[in-house]
Amino acid sequence: MAFVMSKGNGGDPEENDLEAIMTGQQYLTGFSSVILVADNKSEVRDMEILDEVTYPIHIILCDVTNGQIHPHYREIAQRTGGSIHTIERDISFAPAQ
Repeated sequence: MAFVMSKGNGGDPEENDLEAIMTGQQYLTGFSSVILVADNKSEVRDMEILDEVTYPIHIILCDVTNGQIHPHYREIAQRTGGSIHTIERDISFAPAQ
């Protein structure tokens, strides 16, 4: 993990979180939800494919200050019926209809 972190900071703050989730879904079976560890300061570049995610996303969100959760992560958790977890609190959302 330290090695990967040392290779970061490429100057591009947006992340392809949903593309990574979709790729993982192709290679794994027998799971009922996904855990995403994310940086609250990063935009999610690929929000347009959120409707393709078919599992609840439970987000461990780092670097949340003053309780301000980035709207992309809130939308991901809400629309998938997932949850958001910060050092201060846990927020659960009802499964999407």
